[in-house]
Amino acid sequence: VGDEVLVQMEVVTYTQIVTPYLGLEDYYPDTYYYFADYFVGGDPTTTTHGADLAIPVPAGADFMEVQLVVPFEVFDFNYNDPDPWSVSYSANQRWSLTVYDWTDRDGDGVLWEDFSADGVVNPQQTTVSTLIYQEAFEGAFPPAGWTLHNNGGCGDWESTATTGRTNYTGGSGDAADADSDWCGSGMDTELWTPSIDLSDAIDPVLSFNTYFNSWYNDDHGYVDISIDGGTVWTNLLDYNDDVGPNWTEQIDLSAYAGEADVMLRFHYTAPGWDWYWEVDDVTISSQSVNDELDISYTGPTTMTEINRFTYGYNYANVQEAVVRLGDRTDIDNIVIGIVHRNPNNTRPGWGADEYQANPLLVKVVFYEKAGWDLVMESPTSLNVPAGGSATFEATFAVPADQAPGLYEGAITVDDGTHVSIIPTTVNVAVPGDDLLFTLGGEDDSMTPYDNANMERGYTWSGVLEEGDWRFFFYDADAGFDQQYLYVQYQWGELCSNMPTWNETLVWGPNPGDQYSLLEPDKYGPYGLQFAGGTPRANDWTMAPRNGFWWQNGDGTPLPESRAWATLWDGLNQVQFRNVLLSGQFDCGEGYEATAGVFGVDAPETGLQINTDRLSGSFVVDAVSPVDGLQVYAYGFGDEEWFQNQDVPQGKHFEEWPDDLFSGWVYEFEASNNNAIEIETFGPWSSDIDLYLMYDANGDGLYNMYDNREAVASSYTWGSEEHIWFNGSQGIPFVADGTYAVIMYGYWVEPGDQFDLRLNTYGGEGLAFEGVQGGYASLDTVPGEPESLVVNYEVPDNGIFNGYLVFGMPWEEEPENWWMGPGIFVPVTINANGVEFTNSSKVVDQDVVLKSSGTGNDVTLTYTITLVNDGVEDMFVRMVDLIPEGTTIYEQWVQDPDDPAGDGWWYTMKVSFDNGSTWYEWYTEDCWDNYNNGEYLCWTGNVGPSTSGKVYIEYTVKVLPHFAGEIMNKADVWMDWGDYHDFFSLKAFTDVIYAVYLPIVAFK
Repeated sequence: VGDEVLVQMEVVTYTQIVTPYLGLEDYYPDTYYYFADYFVGGDPTTTTHGADLAIPVPAGADFMEVQLVVPFEVFDFNYNDPDPWSVSYSANQRWSLTVYDWTDRDGDGVLWEDFSADGVVNPQQTTVSTLIYQEAFEGAFPPAGWTLHNNGGCGDWESTATTGRTNYTGGSGDAADADSDWCGSGMDTELWTPSIDLSDAIDPVLSFNTYFNSWYNDDHGYVDISIDGGTVWTNLLDYNDDVGPNWTEQIDLSAYAGEADVMLRFHYTAPGWDWYWEVDDVTISSQSVNDELDISYTGPTTMTEINRFTYGYNYANVQEAVVRLGDRTDIDNIVIGIVHRNPNNTRPGWGADEYQANPLLVKVVFYEKAGWDLVMESPTSLNVPAGGSATFEATFAVPADQAPGLYEGAITVDDGTHVSIIPTTVNVAVPGDDLLFTLGGEDDSMTPYDNANMERGYTWSGVLEEGDWRFFFYDADAGFDQQYLYVQYQWGELCSNMPTWNETLVWGPNPGDQYSLLEPDKYGPYGLQFAGGTPRANDWTMAPRNGFWWQNGDGTPLPESRAWATLWDGLNQVQFRNVLLSGQFDCGEGYEATAGVFGVDAPETGLQINTDRLSGSFVVDAVSPVDGLQVYAYGFGDEEWFQNQDVPQGKHFEEWPDDLFSGWVYEFEASNNNAIEIETFGPWSSDIDLYLMYDANGDGLYNMYDNREAVASSYTWGSEEHIWFNGSQGIPFVADGTYAVIMYGYWVEPGDQFDLRLNTYGGEGLAFEGVQGGYASLDTVPGEPESLVVNYEVPDNGIFNGYLVFGMPWEEEPENWWMGPGIFVPVTINANGVEFTNSSKVVDQDVVLKSSGTGNDVTLTYTITLVNDGVEDMFVRMVDLIPEGTTIYEQWVQDPDDPAGDGWWYTMKVSFDNGSTWYEWYTEDCWDNYNNGEYLCWTGNVGPSTSGKVYIEYTVKVLPHFAGEIMNKADVWMDWGDYHDFFSLKAFTDVIYAVYLPIVAFK
């Protein structure tokens, strides 16, 4: 028992200059890719090639990898270096890589003799066609040297320009036409060629395009030949049935090769008044066979000297072929060929000099087997009994300094006759306590899979799995409440010129993945979900075709990309994908990626500071993967609530945006503010849009088409919209002046109402320690967590809302905002403003004794008391799930103002200390995600306006035959403006059946 890994032995590189035009595929339209247009590495001083083409294979080599790289200037004609945006991703030139075995069977030492001395290989039996004569029947008719002979019929051959007949032969322009349909009944006419000299022709062939339209086999079309000036004619062809349209006829004239006076005639007879015969594009060509190369493309035989045994074939400018040398004992000489494939266009404006300046690159890498130092087997030998089995263990030991990445090797079991191979990969992950680390960038690993190099490309077919990939794992354990993984990917250590493009994808743990749940041992510990990456890297919009290179401050593209991904603690995967390769200088692209955690240890829902002081401080931990950390403090804001607002239905299908101000509009003045936040709430059955407008020129009007006035908007589906505005393209900051908030009814269901919260942040009262003003760029060490002290000061008791924002400095221009995502942390200072500690929930019966024999309803009445002893009202939402085993109990109340008149049914009674009471039906006042009939819901203010207390009372009916514990829980949501906090109130009742046992007496 052992192990092995492939280790690089030797690298051989070649350049191959190609010609502007290659027509090989014209000769072999179906199998052209079997034949080489070029052999690599030949002696340029000779036209006789043999041993000079053999690739030197080092002794002991077990594996050979061959790569062909086509410069992008050759591959895509529209690419104009150094402008990467000129890439059209059109494969104007395509190439394949072939590997052959050459055996010098005749002992002459010659594989290929370049008779034409043009460096291009012409394979065995390549037919070379030389044009001897042609006529296309354009212009005067009959053409010069041609003659007409009428045998007594109604007319002669004419041009289709005369008869008006459409050319159906497959040719273009005019054609010769013997047309009885045009002439009349009874036609017998001949069209003779001039004398043609075939004395030097080799295997001549007559070719013409034709359409013969016959009437019930009564018509004939004869092609005859004469070698004595037209005295004696020999028939070559007789049409008696329809042929064509769009038919090309070829007739072998090899029997007449060497004749100096050859004439052809086209003889048409039609006894009736019917149809026609068209002839076009008459040619005679001499065919010759070139015997430069003896080649077989069907596999090894004893008949040929060269056999292809592998090739690389795709639609990219990178091809690859591999040979397992250790498995082949039949190889004599390895020869590498390059095959040109359709399309065979020439780059406009390019000649031999341009193609010589942009050669194709070929790299050959040889590997040998060696022991794998990452694995150890025990025992190293086994005694396996006949019909039995034996066991060994393979232990992997990864050194502490092993670079992250994927490592390939194999475990081997050799029984003396056969070797069993167990391919194995080892993924070395980045440990969780590393907050800054490097991926790639190492020296060449000298193995086929290199963690620091990507050498292949995209195939243009739109399959997301294509390209060359590198995989890294990060066992994240940073523990920040909000965190991203930042990956700065830089390439070009080997090939720096555009248009190389590499993508980054990051995947995070997904414990709910179906495969993890089904087979965790196979797929586990859990599945992965897409967390982020370079733009459009994980969709079907062909990311490499969009050119997302990172740009510096002046817009110049750089050979790098930057990506941010949501980071979850657990095993994450970073993937790099090479989708575009420049093909310059060398056959690979070295790369190095710096990755790190950008995190803030504060939840997205925000920080709530409950205090009895008007000033103080708190600490927030943060980490940046780059030099510095940008921080912003917005606070404190003035908050306004607008509840149960009607929003008119807009006329967007006809008049938008002219009817924008027919919606709900609120104007306000902003002064010394640094941010404006607007949020709407309402039922999902309606769709509203939210706009923020600014009166930039002070004319009292707002222009929707001016970005200085239409400064922000939110128009997602539904009624929950959100705007955070602290500057835009039109105005880079919150300017003083008049603003307007608009709720526009895109689709409003009758009766739906909406809530809106407006918060303007003034920038005072909340600041990072040591920072003057709300904004600062802090000096931090990449990857090192920092504890940041935030000071607050509020003017009075109450609730005050602010924001902390964290960002990564843009390295090229740090003064220009931040790069990547920002992390927002809402901050609420509750300085004696709200105190719900005395709230409670009770039930009127702790224990219910039910009798199975009674039909009376058993009811339970719950009372929720909400108490806010603070100095400020709090907007509250109460949600109570009707407990299992019960149903809502509907009650009737008489109108106290009309004792003899109407009343109403209700399910919930809400009372206040001022003596007022509301009766509500359960279908009222519920909101999204809470189904009417399953929940009781109430919203309103609790605080000084309600004398500090609100009482909510309702009754449920216990279902028949239910027994057990009834637990009723109410969730009370306190809306702090920026986020929701809640507490739960519970009450319990035991429902017990009385059991009566018979009395049994014993003597």
